[in-house]
Amino acid sequence: MSSSIPISSSIITRRGILISPIAKSRTVISRGASNAGRSPYATSQSLSTCWRRKSWSLTAFPKIIYKPYDELIIHELVRYKLDDLVNLNALGVQAGGMGKPLYWAAGLAMVTYSLPSTDAVVHDQLAGKAHWAHVAYAPMPKYESLITLRANNVKIPVINASTNPLFNLAASWIKQQTRLKSRTP
Repeated sequence: MSSSIPISSSIITRRGILISPIAKSRTVISRGASNAGRSPYATSQSLSTCWRRKSWSLTAFPKIIYKPYDELIIHELVRYKLDDLVNLNALGVQAGGMGKPLYWAAGLAMVTYSLPSTDAVVHDQLAGKAHWAHVAYAPMPKYESLITLRANNVKIPVINASTNPLFNLAASWIKQQTRLKSRTP
């Protein structure tokens, strides 16, 4: 009986069989000269430098591609005062608990809600179109990592999403679009 040890999403059995769910093949692994005498499970080197692969198929590790969305469709946009948005995220949270997080980018605190993953939405996403069903936002010029409500000590984390291009562009677009409209009381 052979036991298996997970490495990433693959499994190497003690008899030297690599079973990869990605490649959907079995690969026989033998120790290379650079790894002789050491346990194959205690090394931090990559598989390609530690092992000589003898594969039964011509599959390779997958290529990784970053493909950002080409278009963001916002279906509903609601502006709040920062206190009101924080209180909205604290609804139903016990005293001293942690509420739902806000996202901060380009001077706005936001909460975004996606559409359900129906066939049409998934088709659009694969075509490069993202859908946000609802965006609740409030001006927040300075980033703070945590907002605490004094009344019940509920903490609302604020995630700095300024490194995400989609959030930065969305926040900038929202600020630009709402300058033309009057502010709600």
